[in-house]
Amino acid sequence: MKLTFSLLVAFLAAAPPSPAQSLLLVVRDTRNGSPLSAPSASREGLAAALFDGGLMVFDLPGGAPASADELLKTAVGAEADYVLEMIVDVSSIGSTAPRVAGRAAFTLRKTPGGELVLRDTVDRTNKDRETSVNGQGLAREIGGLVAKEILGRLMPPSP
Repeated sequence: MKLTFSLLVAFLAAAPPSPAQSLLLVVRDTRNGSPLSAPSASREGLAAALFDGGLMVFDLPGGAPASADELLKTAVGAEADYVLEMIVDVSSIGSTAPRVAGRAAFTLRKTPGGELVLRDTVDRTNKDRETSVNGQGLAREIGGLVAKEILGRLMPPSP
C-alpha cells in the first residue's frame, strides 16, 4: 500500500502541470432584434457549461469596448487566452405566441494576436416544446450548445 502511494505521488509530481485556459466573454441578448438588459439567459447557459468543462470564464462588467481591437487589448490585459463574442437573438415565430426561434452568432479569437479560432452560428427552436421551453429557456439552451462547440475545439478529449 505504501509503495503504491509513493508511486502515485512520484507520478503526479513528474506530470507537467496543466494550466487552466481562460476565456473572456462578451454576450449580447436580443429579443426580436431589440437589446435585452441583464441578466443574460444565454450567458448563463454558456458560462455554466464552459466552467463545468474546465475553462476559467469571466466577462466585462458594464459591457464591452466599442471595437474588436479594444476588446482584444482588454482581454490581453486581463491575461485571457481567448475572447468569445456572442450575439443571441430570440424571436417569436408567426402569431402563435409560445413558438420561438433563436440564433447565436459567435466568434472565438486567441490572444494576444486575435487569431480566429472559430466563427459559427447555432440555430434552435422550441418546436414541439412550446409549453416547456420559453424564450429565456431557449436562449440558455443555445448558450449551452455554443459552449459544447467551444469546448470541443479547446479542450482535449478525455482518455
